Amino acid sequence: MIRNSKKQELQDQVLTLSEQQQQKYFGHLIEDDSPTSIQKYTKQLLRMRYHVVDDQLKDNSWIDEDRFLDHYYTAFTQRPYLKQSTITLDEAVIRLFNRHLFVEKLAIPSLSFLLIDEIQDYTPAQCALLLTLFPRAAFTMVGDENQAIFNSAIPFSEIQKIFETNDRTVKRYDLRMSYRSSGEITKLFSKLVNDETLSIVPVRPAGESPRFICFENERKWLAAITPFMKNENHYTILTKSQTEAAFLEEYFKGQANQRSLSIYSIDIAKGREFDHVILYDISKEKFHTAQDKRILYTMLSRGMESIFVTYKKELSDFFQI
Repeated sequence: MIRNSKKQELQDQVLTLSEQQQQKYFGHLIEDDSPTSIQKYTKQLLRMRYHVVDDQLKDNSWIDEDRFLDHYYTAFTQRPYLKQSTITLDEAVIRLFNRHLFVEKLAIPSLSFLLIDEIQDYTPAQCALLLTLFPRAAFTMVGDENQAIFNSAIPFSEIQKIFETNDRTVKRYDLRMSYRSSGEITKLFSKLVNDETLSIVPVRPAGESPRFICFENERKWLAAITPFMKNENHYTILTKSQTEAAFLEEYFKGQANQRSLSIYSIDIAKGREFDHVILYDISKEKFHTAQDKRILYTMLSRGMESIFVTYKKELSDFFQI
């Protein structure tokens, strides 16, 4: 815009503006017709004429991102792209990828080392984006395939393929020691490990054996767990869903033992640890898929000292091992 304001033909346009146009564009009449002044007015006129285009260039609104996404999705999957009202995580990653590769490079620092925690929760698209953004970084990735509880889960074998496709060597180390949970709790959740050749070794003493409690309704469930809560220990109730957690929060309102309780759904509790844990409704009806198995593994491995596994009517088959 600065360069264009120096062009003689554009400055001539400013000099030929009527008084009415001068008032419209500049708010006053041009009194100083020196070259410096005319260039300033020319720049102001250009800015007014092209401010919409300038704004669109700045925020990339001129790009048809949906068409971009549709083209590459169809080319890769051989299926038409069906746009949803809310974009998925991978769709957001692909849009970012497109902007970085074809529109404007993202301002990314050059890193020598990159540590990624909970790698099992990443998607292939996210891994590919990170490799593109940090081509010279040495990656250290930490995770547990058995805790892949979200829909974005990725097997470690697929991560390795993505890196090797990008000419990166992957060295895998299996950490088998359990430092968080007691021996008895570790023994219980280790039965749910997908890789049967991978044995988890507890470091801590055996401790209390896990308790299994059957219930028919919430009133009987509360009656069953109350005797174990008549001490100074703080108990944490873990649920499979946020809906269950919200229900129990409401259910415990006004209860005398409410202060000695915390209630979390597993997606919130993931990555945390608690001394005394009560698992809510680990029934056959609610825990039966491969993802349910990983959720159960994650719930059990939050406990450090004691675990209470409660279930409605029939216990999940995952414990019939």
